[in-house]
Amino acid sequence: MNGEDQDQDHNEGAEDLETGEDLHDEEAEDAQPVEATPARAIPTERDGIIAHLIARGTRRDRAVLYTDTFLEYRNAQANVLEFGAIVLHPRTAAPVPNPMLRIRDQAFKRLLAIKGTKGHQELW
Repeated sequence: MNGEDQDQDHNEGAEDLETGEDLHDEEAEDAQPVEATPARAIPTERDGIIAHLIARGTRRDRAVLYTDTFLEYRNAQANVLEFGAIVLHPRTAAPVPNPMLRIRDQAFKRLLAIKGTKGHQELW
């Protein structure tokens, strides 16, 4: 029995758990796909973090500065976690420290130096 036969056998007689209606009626098979609704103005991650900090009493200029530095730190940390602390040099293939370590560490120092941010502990 191949995968398609198993799927057909498995789904045969399937019913909606809430209404008990048969999910395999002919009208459903002929139904046209639903048009996707236009995307609402969903804030980007950066905008969401800035709004979070401002809502907790941080001045906008500090919120923007903290957010940009925080995202720089987080992206550098993700790179280090993915590729490791030691990487291969692209030209010579010699093992070298991941350059994102320095970027991550500098961003962390800048985060510690930014004063007046309220609500930043919740981001970590």
